[in-house]
Amino acid sequence: MQRWLISLNHASIAELMHSPKRRSFSWLQPFQIKPSKPAYAYGIRMLVILGGPVAAGFLLHNPGASVLATMAALSVGLIATSGTYLRQIKTMGAATIAVTLALLLANLIGDRTVLTLVVTFFLSFLLSFASLWGAAVTGVCLTGLLMFVISLAKFSSFADPAVLLEQCLLCVAGGLWAISVAAIFWIVRPYAPAAAAVAESNSALSQLAKSLSSDIYQTNRQTNRQINKASIQQNAEQQQSMQWVHSQDRVLQTLSAARNIWTSAWTTENASSSRGNRLLVSIEEASAIDRLLNALARLLITTASGRLLANIKPEIKGVIEQVAIALEDLSIALKQKQPARQPVSLFALEQSTQRLESQWKSLIHHIRRKTIEIQAADYTELAHLRKMVLTLNDLSDRVVIATQHITQNAANHPTQTPGPSIDQTDQSIATLVATRPEQTAWRETLSNNLTFRSVTFRHALRLAILITLSQLLSVLLPIPRGYWITLTVLFALKPNYGGTAQTIGQRVLGTVIGGVVGIILVMVIHSPLALILLLLLSLFAAIALRPLSYSLFIMMLTLGIVVLFEAAGIGSWEVGVHRIVDTLIGGAIAFAGIYLLFPNWEQQRLPAQLESTLQANLAYFQITISQYLHQCQPSAESDAKRIDPTFTSSLHRLRHQAALQNSNAEAAAQRLFSEPRHLQGEIEPVMALLFYTRSLFSSTAMLAEHLKENIDSEAFCYIEPLADALEQALLTVARALGQKLPLQPLPPLDDYLDDVCDRIQKLHRDRLQELTADLPKTTPTLQQIKSQTPVATELSQIVRATEGIHSVAARLGKTL
Repeated sequence: MQRWLISLNHASIAELMHSPKRRSFSWLQPFQIKPSKPAYAYGIRMLVILGGPVAAGFLLHNPGASVLATMAALSVGLIATSGTYLRQIKTMGAATIAVTLALLLANLIGDRTVLTLVVTFFLSFLLSFASLWGAAVTGVCLTGLLMFVISLAKFSSFADPAVLLEQCLLCVAGGLWAISVAAIFWIVRPYAPAAAAVAESNSALSQLAKSLSSDIYQTNRQTNRQINKASIQQNAEQQQSMQWVHSQDRVLQTLSAARNIWTSAWTTENASSSRGNRLLVSIEEASAIDRLLNALARLLITTASGRLLANIKPEIKGVIEQVAIALEDLSIALKQKQPARQPVSLFALEQSTQRLESQWKSLIHHIRRKTIEIQAADYTELAHLRKMVLTLNDLSDRVVIATQHITQNAANHPTQTPGPSIDQTDQSIATLVATRPEQTAWRETLSNNLTFRSVTFRHALRLAILITLSQLLSVLLPIPRGYWITLTVLFALKPNYGGTAQTIGQRVLGTVIGGVVGIILVMVIHSPLALILLLLLSLFAAIALRPLSYSLFIMMLTLGIVVLFEAAGIGSWEVGVHRIVDTLIGGAIAFAGIYLLFPNWEQQRLPAQLESTLQANLAYFQITISQYLHQCQPSAESDAKRIDPTFTSSLHRLRHQAALQNSNAEAAAQRLFSEPRHLQGEIEPVMALLFYTRSLFSSTAMLAEHLKENIDSEAFCYIEPLADALEQALLTVARALGQKLPLQPLPPLDDYLDDVCDRIQKLHRDRLQELTADLPKTTPTLQQIKSQTPVATELSQIVRATEGIHSVAARLGKTL
């Protein structure tokens, strides 16, 4: 029987698999510019942090003593952390303690080489476990290890009590100075970091909407193309599809960060506030907007080959474009201390939404007047177009509400919209907390990773060995500044091959270019004032460009170091040569270590990740489909499910977990691509599996969105056999991949799906007869079509995705 439902074209899916074969980093773009903005304010802040100790040294006529304070201030100031201001201050305070203790330890053992190497090994090994407890702890421990390495080479006084006390005081003074400057630059508002995070998430949503409005899913594709034109179009569509995936992942990351920061601020304040409540509503609205954009993308895929979409496609595109503009304006308003009045973009958004509604009514009018002839199969597309119009209206309302909650206290608009109620705030907090991962006790976390099977354990042991080896080389070889080798290994070595290779390449590139430019400049410029200005400029550029590119950061930092040594009179152009050579040696050590010492290739870890990803998507599907079937169960169980108040929170939590696992699987695949080709295995099946899994997630999300229409779940009992078969198939594939079990055959999914399709086809034929008989506009048949057609369509897509997952898993089972 010919299928009436629109399904994904397997050939087009295969085409999309080729684009991810590109490396996660391309040497044609060596600087790897990230989609971010220069941190000018951060650069100015770091200049003040560095300038304070230097100026104090000159004023006290002891510039040499300021070197240690400057080093401590730089180390503490570079700590990258997020969260409330209190958390940032605590992190910087912990970093100050860490660098002071590192200096003290280096002084106590610096004159005993064997003891130094032993302590270096164990210190590096233990501090490598810091990544288990987040970025803040990692930053503090890395700063301490950095100061320990530098202190061994530059600041060891071999336990001279007077000198040691002076150095420790200078170290503490440098750290406190960095904290003081940071506090001055901060505008002390408890929810300001949360506002910045929410602004970033809305900016990411704006980019997601722009990706959608730029025809990321092409409609009305031409089938008769010349080969060269088809190839060009295929490449463009591949790039747009990958851009959409990356935009989705960025939204997920920014929303997760916003939730965590808001929760930290709320916990710290231990009380609600008007500002905090509005930000909470903004986070929840952003999450809803994300779901609606993804639902809209799914609907566009479903109607791509339909003939009725062209009637309202320009209006759809116009609404999406205005949504993108309004979200960007909302992001700007969130960054302002006192948001301005509501942006003009809201008025344009309302106008574009009204035009869409008018055009949709016109289309329905022509169909009812039989100006446009339709067949029974066209009701599928009409149901999807109706759902698309409703989704766009909901999306527009969400954007307006989110903007009004932020601008409601602007001048002349003190009471434009009511703030969130206590019940709404409590419900939002419960939903937000539900999406947070469960915290594990630190002892349990540590014990779980004290095994050679742990990636963290292997990395800790590898790092300890290589750091100790680098320290030994710096002692044995006649290298003027051998600690640069150790620092290169410390910063370049990552837990995985791809991250290490990428960091080494960027660090070597930045060091070589910065060193060569620095050598040329110090040979040409001899004015002390010009050298100081060049030093300040290079340091400012290094800090400001750090969010954009690690290579640019290293390049400007290396330039600044060469100029600094020349300006201080403790070196000349040869400093640049030494740094280049040391970086090359350190990079070679790190590369050899990641390749030879306890390698744990991504292909070995991939099966477990794929199993977790499929399990998370299956759990999301199960809780969603259960709401369509709960009245089909015995009455007692049905009542229990119907009154369960935790369903919404559970749905959000499982959706968040599934999205996070999809993102993790994508990251694992990217790491796989960056590993040596002879160790990668087959790449195309991995990407195909991820593509089908995302399709499963998107269709499940559409089913969850459709629950809002107050469906009669008793009318969906006929889909229970198909739902059970899908759950069984997905669970079988997940276990087969993760545990390397034989893959069982699929249940007869197509037979179950045919039963569903036949039921919907009958509804469409009945509706066509009603139109012929001029019955009322709204009938029970029409209501059932509106309610059941979208569900049947998404189930069809889930069947196609499950069949694709099973087929790809059969191929992967032979290679993993």
